[in-house]
Amino acid sequence: MIEEYFRAKTQELLAAAKLPVTDHGGLRGVHRELVVDRFLCEVLPRRFEVGHGQVHGVVHRSREADVILWDALNYPRLQLRGSTIFFAESVRASIEVKSRWSVEELDDILVKTKALRDIVTAPRINIDDALQRMQLDIAYLAGGPAPTGALAVQHRIGTAGFVFFGGQRFELKDVKAETMDHADDCWPDVLLFLEAGIVVLKEWEEREGLGGGQGELLRFDLGADALLFFTDALLRGLVARSVFVETPLDLASYQIPSLHSQPVERVSFRLTRPNPGRRYFFDDE
Repeated sequence: MIEEYFRAKTQELLAAAKLPVTDHGGLRGVHRELVVDRFLCEVLPRRFEVGHGQVHGVVHRSREADVILWDALNYPRLQLRGSTIFFAESVRASIEVKSRWSVEELDDILVKTKALRDIVTAPRINIDDALQRMQLDIAYLAGGPAPTGALAVQHRIGTAGFVFFGGQRFELKDVKAETMDHADDCWPDVLLFLEAGIVVLKEWEEREGLGGGQGELLRFDLGADALLFFTDALLRGLVARSVFVETPLDLASYQIPSLHSQPVERVSFRLTRPNPGRRYFFDDE
């Protein structure tokens, strides 16, 4: 049932994107952004709203983003005429929407991704941090080692690309070496080729501590299930960047075969930034 829903939704999105709304290229692009907006509004938890505009950090700011997913429950925004300013602390992900795949459109996605990746939010303690510290203190009272400090690296704002048409022949081996050398900085966390049924995920090696290791780009050929796979990756990215009272939905637990697919191609890249996560220090270290 879940797979059938997303397969039908794929056909609906492609049909809506093909509608001859106007001959103006810019207006066609806006139309397809609205198609993605409507889909996301149907599947995202109500806490996350869909907007477009610019993300402002303390030092850096993004380019104008096609789709922004932000936490409307806990943060404000600044509404301008024709655009919106979002504070970096509120933004969980940004999606660049492209009508058709091309090298030039990829370059645009990379530039906008890097601008978002350069935004650093001010360090802050949330309820998850406080609870983890309480667990360490309780473990110490029960005879464990004494916690003396922690080093934490927060997730950067999530990034994604949504390409309606083209990309059937896309392979990671064809990506320029210069691009791969800076993939940690500029490649989006998830890239969808809707018509082609391809998804590219960016992952990094989990290691003790917060530095070192390597990243990987993984290409999946998923056919009609690409939208489902993309949505699952997007939801997991939102979960990783948010704090929940209830346990978030895990689509993979529904035994959907496509969500357990293996990549058909993988390419490694060097990490240029610390991995997100926490490392705790104890008095015996």
